[in-house]
Amino acid sequence: MDSAQETFNAERRELVEKIEGMTLRITSSERTLTTLENQKDALTANLASKDKQIEDSRAEFLAEKTELISKSDDLKKRFESKEDELTQKKIDFEREQALQKQQIVFTEQKASDLQNQLDKTV
Repeated sequence: MDSAQETFNAERRELVEKIEGMTLRITSSERTLTTLENQKDALTANLASKDKQIEDSRAEFLAEKTELISKSDDLKKRFESKEDELTQKKIDFEREQALQKQQIVFTEQKASDLQNQLDKTV
């Protein structure tokens, strides 16, 4: 009977040690799981923050793009207006220049005619 008692106690110690080992592994696994869940939550929060930053940047970019397109359109209109003014001024200048040339030719012809008349009378 002593030997059966010793075998029983030995098996009992062995099973208690296995239980303690499993309890340690479970505790360690639970700590690891908790740590991983905390890391996951932190990464999820970080991802949400980055997504918000991206959305804010996208909205800011679109607003700036709209503003720049508007300014570009305004500058194009102003440029076309100034270009039209310049073209009109060139046309007016060339017309006046042509009239001046005609006047000069006419005046030179008149002066030549007067000179010829003067030469004939003298």
